[in-house]
Amino acid sequence: MSFPLRLAAGIAQKLWDKINLQLPYVGRLGSRGKRECVYQFVAADDGRDVIFDCATARA
Repeated sequence: MSFPLRLAAGIAQKLWDKINLQLPYVGRLGSRGKRECVYQFVAADDGRDVIFDCATARA
């Protein structure tokens, strides 16, 4: 991954952390010249979806 993409991934990690979401590093795929970093989305399991559903039902 080139430097600007690493920087973008770091910024995304910090922003997601502020809303309690995770994007953990899984590994790298591809040959040496064309490697890509792989991340996996982990949804927060804190009941925010229930609150959102209640709020949208009222609207």
